[in-house]
Amino acid sequence: MHLRTLSALLFCFLMSHVHAQPNANELALGVVVVDRAILEMNGRSKEVKLPDAWAQSGRMGQATYTLTLTMSDKPREAWAIYFPRIGNRFEVTVNGHQVGKIGAISDLSTDSALRPHYFRVSDSLLQSGANQIHVFLEGERNRYAGLSRVHLGPDRLLRLDYEWRYNHQVGGAVALTIVYVVCSLLALVLSLALRQVSDLLFALATAFGAFRTWTTLLETPPFDYHWWAWAVDMSYAASMACIYAFYVRAMGLNTRRWDTAGGFYVAVALVMVTWHSQAERSDIRSIWLTFCLAYGVFLLVVVVHQWWRHKTLTTTVLAVASVVAAGFGVVDYLRVFNHQDGYGGTPLLRFTAACFVVAMVFVVADRLITSLRQERALRISIDKEAEMLRLELASQYEQQAITHAETARTQERQRIVQDLHDGMGLQLTGLLGLVEKDTLDLGEVQSEVRHTIEQLRTLVDGSETFDGTLAELLGHIRHRIETRLRRQSIALEWQVRGSAEWVDTAIDPIAALNLQHLMFELCTNVLKHSGARTVTVICELGVQAGDLTRFHVCFEDDGRQPRGTIGRTSAGQRSIERRVRQLQGEIAVDHPGGEGWRNSLSFSFSNLVLKLAE
Repeated sequence: MHLRTLSALLFCFLMSHVHAQPNANELALGVVVVDRAILEMNGRSKEVKLPDAWAQSGRMGQATYTLTLTMSDKPREAWAIYFPRIGNRFEVTVNGHQVGKIGAISDLSTDSALRPHYFRVSDSLLQSGANQIHVFLEGERNRYAGLSRVHLGPDRLLRLDYEWRYNHQVGGAVALTIVYVVCSLLALVLSLALRQVSDLLFALATAFGAFRTWTTLLETPPFDYHWWAWAVDMSYAASMACIYAFYVRAMGLNTRRWDTAGGFYVAVALVMVTWHSQAERSDIRSIWLTFCLAYGVFLLVVVVHQWWRHKTLTTTVLAVASVVAAGFGVVDYLRVFNHQDGYGGTPLLRFTAACFVVAMVFVVADRLITSLRQERALRISIDKEAEMLRLELASQYEQQAITHAETARTQERQRIVQDLHDGMGLQLTGLLGLVEKDTLDLGEVQSEVRHTIEQLRTLVDGSETFDGTLAELLGHIRHRIETRLRRQSIALEWQVRGSAEWVDTAIDPIAALNLQHLMFELCTNVLKHSGARTVTVICELGVQAGDLTRFHVCFEDDGRQPRGTIGRTSAGQRSIERRVRQLQGEIAVDHPGGEGWRNSLSFSFSNLVLKLAE
């Protein structure tokens, strides 16, 4: 591998130091570079120095180059002819035998000047003494026609330089095209996702750059070469305009002013490129290239000035890329495109676009990284604010729970006062009336005292604050009712119907107080007025029309002493009705079988559940 590299370097060094008429020692080294030839064109012959660029001499049409190679001995191995640049169409003969042909003569769609060419020459075609090499060439004024220096030598050595040039020029163009296409697609996706004009400009710049680089790989244009040349040059102008429009936005300049300047540049390019491509005016192309160079230098000054004013990382990268790209452009303009010896050299113009693309990739990546960092910082800030809000809401929830509990206690105190006034006051007043009678009935007094005690127990049982589920509340109510009924020898039948899920629902404390007082009042009425032997309580959760879930309670006794209007006008009945209203429920009272009482209660389940828990 190292020997091959050293051989290639030695070969390149020798190529630049040989002449058209090599001596025996030069031939022994194996490499010949022909830099002079006889040109025959339009019936005239003259000696020309290679490389011969037709654009500088104003030639077009057909011509024949004659090169003479004098050899002291006949070679004993295959040779080759290497053209770093030749175009647009040509044929090569050695001692009257054709060794290569590129393109069809008079077919203007063929252009081979954008890549190197290599042809093997059989050792049988070469002879000792003078060997005549003829290159028949056809070219146009507006295209890159001409002949570079011609390299001759053994195939095993000459191929090294050709392969390096081919891989560098053709392989580099393929690699750049792929990179440009990938960058263009990624930038297009970013522009659609983020709605950024700069990303769209990046996508357009790399797309035009990909097209411009891809054209160097084609020998035959897909349509008329005049319009093909127009498309190639306009893609270059459009890519340059998009690049600097991107620069303007990245550096924070006045976009309206610079967009106007870019639009003027594109308009001038459109006129001049169309003119020279259709009229075949090479002078117009030279003027256009000069205008492009002037525009690039002017924008370079603006970028450097902006960097001088604001030395940020972005402006530094863009300024460095602009300076390097401008240097490549100047070298190409002076050495390759507008100098006789430049024909056959490798243009550096493709690297200018690469510099711009690298700079734009950096700007886009830096902006994305900055956005991601800002987004992360914002997300952390939002998380902290959310945690603070959560703690604040938890504090408010606790405060609300305390307030809610205090409200429940206040309402309960009001209820106790009202029950003491309506219930216990009435009971004690009735008891006082019995004592004040002339004739005292001991059994009646005992009954009144007993009911007064039960009323007092009801108040005490209902004064406890409840915090639990519906199942726990129903169990508490059942225990208290069953205890009171058992003391009066009354049986209790208790039924709970429905799934086990709803009974585990947390109950609002105020609703729990009202519900248990309601059940205690119903129990008190049974003890006081019905003379029943059995009490049946059925609790059930049902669904009515409209998907409304309701909680039903049926409280029924088998009393045999009709109460007439006593139940309707008593303090206990009024307390029951008040509790039902507070729970926003419904109550229906009837006499099953003409005896006893049945109280059918119905409540919306949503009025019973704990709202704060939701």
